[in-house]
Amino acid sequence: MKIIKYPSREQWADLIRRPQIDTTQLHATVSTILSEVKAHGDDAVRKYEEQFDHAQLHTLAVTEAEMEEAERLVSDDLKAAIVQAHRNIAKFHEAQQFESHKIETCEGVECWQKSVAIEKVGLYIPGGTAPLFSTVLMLATPAKIAGCRQIVLCTPPNREGKVNPAILVAARVAGVSHVFKAGGVQAIGAMAYGTESIPRVYKIFGPGNQYVMAAKQLVSLHDTAIDMPAGPSEVCVVADASSDAEFVAADLLSQAEHGIDSQVFLITTSEEMLQKVTEQVDIQLAALPRKEIAQQSLNNSIFVLVRDEAEAMDTATKLCKLLGWTMKVGNSSIFAGTGIEVMKSPFRGAKGHIGIKTNFIVRAKAYLERQGFEFDESSANVKDGQLKAIYLKDEIAGFAIHLVQK
Repeated sequence: MKIIKYPSREQWADLIRRPQIDTTQLHATVSTILSEVKAHGDDAVRKYEEQFDHAQLHTLAVTEAEMEEAERLVSDDLKAAIVQAHRNIAKFHEAQQFESHKIETCEGVECWQKSVAIEKVGLYIPGGTAPLFSTVLMLATPAKIAGCRQIVLCTPPNREGKVNPAILVAARVAGVSHVFKAGGVQAIGAMAYGTESIPRVYKIFGPGNQYVMAAKQLVSLHDTAIDMPAGPSEVCVVADASSDAEFVAADLLSQAEHGIDSQVFLITTSEEMLQKVTEQVDIQLAALPRKEIAQQSLNNSIFVLVRDEAEAMDTATKLCKLLGWTMKVGNSSIFAGTGIEVMKSPFRGAKGHIGIKTNFIVRAKAYLERQGFEFDESSANVKDGQLKAIYLKDEIAGFAIHLVQK
């Protein structure tokens, strides 16, 4: 990463440049795969699974026996975390259900809105070194509450043709109808066009790499609706001398490992904290399964030392404006506290995140509101001793976070 000390305002435009990736060959590759899946169905999906995921598959559907095996492989602690997360997500989304009201606009004329669930939806869940079982819960839970009759999930298998057990457990808990072993562009094509095994859906949701995003955009032109064309993962963490360097580094790496086009930013008022975070990033990076990807994104990332708290917040504001992060609710999220937001931040659906790892929350709140940000009170009110994050090491899932009452 680039370490910049006491930059002037005029330097920022030159310092912050998103990494550019040549997409010429990417779109040609995606178009070819989509055409083959449309023409040859399951055969094309199996062909590309062997080519890209190195898995030889006789069938694409996950069997009931495999679902039962996953239940045995996932630890009790992780199961409890998945169930608790599902309960929390369901509680939130149940409260958002639409209620229609008839309005008589004039005598004899009634108008109303009607909410109708999408009958068949497709969920794409990345697997491999980044099995996002949390995304299963975040997508499938509201789909079930909305009343979607068929929830189809595609996720890439490993070389043995197995799906990550935590993904399968989360799928069962959230009420997914069918799970299929298919990843990448071939999975998007299968859900968009339908194959002998994988049903055609009416809308596709879920994250993915540049190939998955390109595939979603292409099928959305004529065939199937999509949630959105997601951009690169980015995060800015503001830290002072009281911050926990280990947590700060973990938050930065959690976004850096998403893709080679990701960027992360650290703004700190403490030179000692800058050094500690840099050391922690190196230590934690060495243990990451996706360290090659994270390393590439770190090469495009910036750690900045500023003089005081006011300059830290001013710098964060300048950064957001230069990167095009919306200052209101929509594409940016702000989290304040000492550690709990590490769990919360990836699930806000934002293009950019600002994490304030500091004890000057009240002053930060006032400053951010003046700058046009909407401050997240629920995060700001988290105090040490009220809640604790338990980090569950698990052979299968790798890393999970379980929030409980102390």
